[in-house]
Amino acid sequence: MRYSSWLPLARYAAPKVAAIPLKSRSSFPRAHFQTTLQRKYDTPTINIDRKIAGVEKVFDYYFKNKMICAESVQMAAPEVLLRIKGREYSIVHNRRLELVGDKIMGLVLSQKWYQVRNQNGQTTPVKTWNDIHKSLVSNEALAARGFKLGLDAFVVPASGVHVTKNMMADAFEAMVGAVSLDAGEDAIEAVHGVLERTGFFNHPMLVRWIGVSNCDNDDPFASVTSHCVAIVDDSHVTN
Repeated sequence: MRYSSWLPLARYAAPKVAAIPLKSRSSFPRAHFQTTLQRKYDTPTINIDRKIAGVEKVFDYYFKNKMICAESVQMAAPEVLLRIKGREYSIVHNRRLELVGDKIMGLVLSQKWYQVRNQNGQTTPVKTWNDIHKSLVSNEALAARGFKLGLDAFVVPASGVHVTKNMMADAFEAMVGAVSLDAGEDAIEAVHGVLERTGFFNHPMLVRWIGVSNCDNDDPFASVTSHCVAIVDDSHVTN
C-alpha cells in the first residue's frame, strides 16, 4: 500500500489523548494526561496523600514534587488515576524509578565505602564492597528493611494484591529514585541523608572503619586524599 493510501488510516488508529485542564497541571510531565485506556476501563481514583506523607516521614525528606513520590509507590497498573491534594493525575508505574533508585543507591554506598579508612589510613579490601552490596541492596535485604520501616503500607498494589518481598524491594528503590530526582542538583546529598536515616550506614563494614565524614571536615564527600593528608599531618604535630 502506498504512503498516501495508509496515512489517513493512521489518523483513526492512533490512540486519543485528552489533556487535563490547565489549572490541574504541574511541572511533572508524566502527569499531564489521562489516557483513553484509563477512561475505557474507568480505573477508580485513589487518594494517596497519606501514603506520600508516610514516605516523607520515614525518609525525613519532604518532596517538592508530590507526584514523583506518587509514581514511586504506584504498582497497581501501567497507569492509574491518583488524587493528590484534591486533584487527579494519571501516574505511571514505578518501574523507571526503580532503575534510577538502584543506580543512585549503588553510587552513594560505593562512595561511602571508597572513602572509609582505618586508623592507619589503610583502605578497605575490594572484596568488602561485594559483601556490603549484597547485604544492603539485594532484593532480600531491601525487602527486609522496607517491611521493617513500614514502607509496605505506602505502596499502591493492584486490587486484592498484597505487597510481596520483590514488590517491596522494587518500591524501596523507586522511592529512593524519586528522592534523587526531586532533589535535583542536591541528589547525592539527599540520598546520602535518606540512606543514613534508614540505617544503611550502620553496616559493620562501614561502622568499624573511620571515614572522611569522621574527620574535621563538614563535607561528607570531601576527597580521600585530603583525609590521608590530614592523617599524615596529624602524625607530625607536636603536642
